[in-house]
Parts: sequence; structure tokens; C-alpha cells
Amino acid sequence: MNEGLAEIKSDDLKATSYVIWPLAQINQIVAFSHNQVIGLNRKLPWHIEEDWKLFLSKTKGGVLIMGRLSFKEMIKEEKWSKNRIYIVITRNKNIVREDFVKYASSVDEALKIAKAFNKTIWICGGSSIYEESFETSEMLHLTRIEALYEGDVFYPKFCSVFTSKITSVSSNQKKLKYTYELWKKK
Repeated sequence: MNEGLAEIKSDDLKATSYVIWPLAQINQIVAFSHNQVIGLNRKLPWHIEEDWKLFLSKTKGGVLIMGRLSFKEMIKEEKWSKNRIYIVITRNKNIVREDFVKYASSVDEALKIAKAFNKTIWICGGSSIYEESFETSEMLHLTRIEALYEGDVFYPKFCSVFTSKITSVSSNQKKLKYTYELWKKK
């Protein structure tokens, strides 16, 4: 991993005004399509390797709050358990028995548990959890996928909550275009 870094010369580096890393204690992180789809049949309707790696990098060392369905999708992925604490909002508190997985019955209870760890908090879905945490979330880390997808779960309208876009960086993967955006409250 560091092999590539050793080849970079300091005069090759340029300053940028882009900010793509967490700047708040409570963050929402989401990827959605042009029509704000975040899920279909209990899973993501796309796979973007770059976005997954960025998600893992940003949330490393943090506390992730998510619903039961989002958590079940998460644990299918390799490296899901590395350096993170999970708080799953559900009535079924026996999905996974690990010290780094906690359970809560509401967003408020999950936030109370998360704050006790004194780490960056990441709200990771689903739709109602995003909406219920709008008031307490300080920043939105958004991957906006420039394509239409069929879906049955949507990210709630957020423009009246997160009003200032502070960063926008475009990327693509196999003809799929997407933009990383960072939004904050006014």
C-alpha cells in the first residue's frame, strides 16, 4: 500500500480546496441515485468499489448507527467488523453477538449509546433513521449516483436540513458517473 506513496515527489502534490473527510461529531453517510433510491429488495441496487472503500476509510474507528436491514446487508461484506462499533436499531437484539455490536430500540437511544464512546458517529440508514436523525446530524456525506435506479427505499428530502454544499468531487466507474458531496447545515 505504501509503495505508491514512496514514488510520489513533494513537487507532484498540489493543494486542493476539496474537503471529503468528516468534520462533525454526527454525520450521515449515504449513496443515492438520481431519483434518491437507496435500496431495492433489502440491498443496494449497485456496487461501486471506490465508494465502498471510501465508506470503509471514513467510518474506520467510528460508531455506525443503522437499522436491522442495513446492518444485515453490511455484515455480508468482507471487513465489515474492522475497527468500528455498530449500534443496530431493532427489536431483535440477537442478530450478531459481538462486543462491538450494540442494540437500541430508537434513534434517540442509539445516539445516547454512541455519544458515550466519544468517537465520530455515522448514521448509515435506512430511510426513517436518516429522517429521524436530521435534527441532530451535523453533516451529510453523499455519493450522488448520476443514474436512475428502480427502488423501494428512498433517501428523504434533505435540502431544507443540509443547506450548504461545501464540496463536490466527480468520479466514475465503468461508465457509471457519481459525485462525492459534503453538505452541512447553515
